[in-house]
Amino acid sequence: MKKDDAITTCEKVVSGLEDGSLPASRAAMLCLRIARLTNDVDSIEWLSYENGGYPTDSKGLLEGNAFAIGCKHGRGYISAKDGKTYMFCQLITELESSAQSCSSAISSFSTSGASAGGEYSNAALNNFEVGVHNSIVQMIQDSRECTRKATILRGQYYDFALKKMITLKFGNAAEGIFDLYSSVVNNYLNSLSTGNVLKIDAIQDSLDEHNPEKLSQAVTSCRRLLDSVSTDLFFKVAKDSKSKIFKSSTGKDLDISGDHYLNRLSAIAEIITNKLGKNTLVGSSVIYLCDIIENINDEQCKGVHKSISIDEARSCVLLTYSILGNLLINYHQAFGDAVINPSK
Repeated sequence: MKKDDAITTCEKVVSGLEDGSLPASRAAMLCLRIARLTNDVDSIEWLSYENGGYPTDSKGLLEGNAFAIGCKHGRGYISAKDGKTYMFCQLITELESSAQSCSSAISSFSTSGASAGGEYSNAALNNFEVGVHNSIVQMIQDSRECTRKATILRGQYYDFALKKMITLKFGNAAEGIFDLYSSVVNNYLNSLSTGNVLKIDAIQDSLDEHNPEKLSQAVTSCRRLLDSVSTDLFFKVAKDSKSKIFKSSTGKDLDISGDHYLNRLSAIAEIITNKLGKNTLVGSSVIYLCDIIENINDEQCKGVHKSISIDEARSCVLLTYSILGNLLINYHQAFGDAVINPSK
């Protein structure tokens, strides 16, 4: 899988730059691979410049957004002479090579064994020593400058790979959790009536970003699904499932009859929490989801012609699955219902 390959490449860059086993020039190429594997278009453009050079026109000026991109990734600097922002364009390979060449040259420079004869020998030797000294000083400055620039770019590559690695790993974890919740919810609904399964189809079929009415139907289907689940689960967990009133731990009487599915879900969450003997996120997450759906429903009932966006509809569907999954898994832990066993 591309995502797994990208994570492996990220780890190679991060660990290689940390322990010094990976040259920054190689890290730049691997970062380009990461950007390609993750379809990160902006980073592909940046890292293509980092590996192949920043494009210039016939006058030597940077083309298009190249200057802004380079400055964004550490290449910009303010000149002490005129206060303007400039950008260094050397490739990381050039910087590393120059720094290495300067270091090698410095170690080979020496005045040892030098001699001169004649009337001006002392002056000649002095001039020679001064020239060698100045050359060494200049090479040290050049080496330091190349090393400084290379360090900036190395930090950019490390930061890119580290952030990508964390993001991709979190995404994998989130996808794994949602896959579990989705499986639990689907298994549970399949154990119920055909009508509940049809509600899932209704939700999926309604996610059409070009049809506001269908998006509204998707949210309504989520609400009906929560209503059906709340009725079924409350019948299973409540000692007196025929009662129309549930007294909460705060002493508040909740009407759990008819279409008061929010109250039923709150009651279920409280019963599960008490059964487990520990605090869970079930109650607050259920209320959060229901509030979102109810707010949309209230606006529609009041005649407010506010179109539901595809993002709002998708959020409702995602939250419905996530929160129902969390509710059902905690229900299984509390009551051991085999139908909801997440290991199945």
